[in-house]
Parts: sequence; structure tokens; C-alpha cells
Amino acid sequence: MTHIAMLKVQITIVCPTGKNRSRFLKEHLKEEGYLAYAVGLNDKSADASRKIKKARVVISVDPSVQEQLKEQFDLSDKSLICLDVDDTPNIGVSEQKKLTGEQWLEFQHEHVYPTLRKQMKKHLPLLV
Repeated sequence: MTHIAMLKVQITIVCPTGKNRSRFLKEHLKEEGYLAYAVGLNDKSADASRKIKKARVVISVDPSVQEQLKEQFDLSDKSLICLDVDDTPNIGVSEQKKLTGEQWLEFQHEHVYPTLRKQMKKHLPLLV
């Protein structure tokens, strides 16, 4: 099956910074034959806003991002997909240390990225 028709669908993936979950998901969708853009909700540039406004499909990486998107943009003419993937580990309350470097990257590869792929898989047929 070719994905030529799918490449024309404007897909924008939004996470808070546009640097981790949205970029990973953009590359994953590219491997699946889709053209997508990754933007950060905190990016106030005209380019990020334009990519959200022109999108036919807007994917948020978690519910809080989707709520903020709805507050900032008119999404009434778009298909919305809301994933629920946190990219910070749930380290106990008593342990305030944040993961950095290799530990953080390992957590992303072992937990975050597989969860993004799994949650996105059920939405792929909606992207045509």
C-alpha cells in the first residue's frame, strides 16, 4: 500500500517544547509514510502558530497540551488526536533528583518512545 495520498495531509504534533516527544513522533510518522511537523506549545514563533493553524490533524502528546491548544487556537476545523504520554519518570516524592544525560535518554527509549508508538498506532487509519 502506498502512502502518497497520506503525504498531503497536514499533520502537526505538539508537545511543550517541540524537542522530544513531538520530534520523535514526527520521525516515527515519517517512517510510516506520513508527513508531519513537530512544534512546541511554548514556541511563540509565527512558524509554530502557522503549522498549528494550517494543520488538518493536530496531535497533542498529553491532555494538558491539548487543553492549552484549545485555549490558544481555534481547532474546530481540525481532527484532534490526544495521546497521554509523559516524558518525565515518576520518581517517588521523597526523591527529588531528576534524570539527566544517559539515564534520561534510556528512560525515553525504554518507556516514552514505545508508548508513543503504541498509542499512535490506533490512530494511523484516521490520518488518511
